[in-house]
Amino acid sequence: MIAVGVTSLALVILRLRWGQVAHARLQAEIDRLVASGEPIFPEDFNPKEPLPDDQNAAKLYKEAASLRDLSVDEHNRLDELRIKGQLSASELEKLDAILAKQSKVFPLVRKARSIPAADWGTRFTSSVFGSTNFFHTEQRMLAKLLIAKAQSQRAHGDLCSATEILGDELAHAQALSRDPSLVSHSVANAQHALIVDQVEWISFQVPKDCEEQCDTFLCHLLDEARFRDALRQCMLAERMWRIDSITWLANHEASPLPMWTAKQTPWWAKVIGYPVVPAFVLDGLDLIAFSNDMLGVSQADTLPYARSLVQSPEIRKDALGFVLQPFTRLARPSHRILTFHFRLLAQRRMAATALAIRLYELDHGHRPETLDELVPDYLPSVPLDPMAEGETPIGYLPHAERPILYSVDENGIDDGGRCQIYDDGTVNRRKFDWPFFLDGPPQ
Repeated sequence: MIAVGVTSLALVILRLRWGQVAHARLQAEIDRLVASGEPIFPEDFNPKEPLPDDQNAAKLYKEAASLRDLSVDEHNRLDELRIKGQLSASELEKLDAILAKQSKVFPLVRKARSIPAADWGTRFTSSVFGSTNFFHTEQRMLAKLLIAKAQSQRAHGDLCSATEILGDELAHAQALSRDPSLVSHSVANAQHALIVDQVEWISFQVPKDCEEQCDTFLCHLLDEARFRDALRQCMLAERMWRIDSITWLANHEASPLPMWTAKQTPWWAKVIGYPVVPAFVLDGLDLIAFSNDMLGVSQADTLPYARSLVQSPEIRKDALGFVLQPFTRLARPSHRILTFHFRLLAQRRMAATALAIRLYELDHGHRPETLDELVPDYLPSVPLDPMAEGETPIGYLPHAERPILYSVDENGIDDGGRCQIYDDGTVNRRKFDWPFFLDGPPQ
């Protein structure tokens, strides 16, 4: 009995000391971040003053989304038609019938484009699990409508209007990315990808009377400040979420479950959580370190360099890892965030370059032999490939069987523009290089 008592006392002392160390490390990290002046608490992300309705683009986007007149079948029809490059006469007729019912939607979106600020109404409190603002589904549906509108106008040969609608959708995506959350950031990035897909169909057909719209849209694509800042704001919010969650655990000495299920911590959660809370806190500190690394990524020029800045926490493979690494397993950090960010940068740059090539062609009657010929009249400089090492320009093959621009994509290997095209015309964009077709995607 004495041995059991001594052992129990030793375990209690060890647990107390372990908890002191974990709490001290957490507090030291919070103090360091507070001293840096960066936002780290939920209230830091809430606006100090409400944004007037007439200065809030988000209000107009929400109103536009609420005026959508779409059945479930029509939603599905938009998805089916979106993946098609060329529409048949009957498909275009069905699309136009859907769009005809949305006459109140598009003017509001155009009006919102001229308003720089957007407040989506997200307000953070501790614990931040109760702070989610569910507006993303409606905005995704609104984006589908805008892309469908551009697709219809392109099919009718009105490329000037199609380009303007893509400009509206780009502004919509940028406004959505101002909401500081990973969900909003992901939805906005998906919208950016849809925009680039449409530019691939439009760029080679732009007529002379659309030069002004084309040049304006090109400049918006090359303006990457908001796109980069959106990633930084997203990572700041993710770090806040992690700090708030870990602080909750440290203060309540409990299992994480009540963070989702209850305002008050039940006794059983304290009993279950007490022995391992220090492990939860220390695991959370690894995720905070990952978030700190990710903050520097938004200003990195290339994916290889960004990867060198980020050290992902190592995930234990044994059974004990489920106990000691709950946060790492729940919110497992991934380099996929980096890959998607820099791939979208590459896609935006290729889309802008394709438009510049078309403007050159309209003036000279042929495409440039090299991208250097676009500078300075059509581009300020030759865009670099953010997926490649160093200062590597975007690839350009004007005389290939299918003329393309291309990025080396995530493996960093230049395959000379090689890509895999399936029999149905779709492209395997995960193998070899990532192409942007200058004569439109394969059919």
